[in-house]
Amino acid sequence: MNKIGEKVGPENVALAWIFVGIESRKSPAAQTLRTGFNLKPTLSEVLELSKELYTEYDQAVKSLRNHGGFKGRASNLCLVNFLRDMMEIPNLAMIRMRRILAECKCCAKHQSCRPACQEMKRLPGYNIFHAPIPGWDDCECACRSLSRQLEKALTGEFPLEVNGQLWERTNSSS
Repeated sequence: MNKIGEKVGPENVALAWIFVGIESRKSPAAQTLRTGFNLKPTLSEVLELSKELYTEYDQAVKSLRNHGGFKGRASNLCLVNFLRDMMEIPNLAMIRMRRILAECKCCAKHQSCRPACQEMKRLPGYNIFHAPIPGWDDCECACRSLSRQLEKALTGEFPLEVNGQLWERTNSSS
């Protein structure tokens, strides 16, 4: 994927984005989430898969460096729209990942106000972004962060735009 940025000139924005989208969909992480994610994986498998997804996202950003790959330039590429729109991860896979991540017991910080279920969101005062807990630790687990990103992807926030045009998905992942 990194060679796309070298081989496609900055003037060919659409072409570079198409190539990155194609390569993103071929990644092992995307293939797993589209085809082999029907059984319930373990929490450690989901966390390992999340590392692969973050790596794929970083590679896409590097590939698109000269093609509007950063916020504030010609696109709004972020992890949310990368997962949903470029990799085309099905909603069912994202829901399953979020449910499994909700089982993580790494620390009190990450167990508080997670976007774990629709019922919790209906409670008064529920807010996944502000959960003050005295003495937050320095836990580096990705469970809560990825859960928030998956929640944003599932609610349709941040549709991917390239040069002012909405990115078109090739299928309807539901």
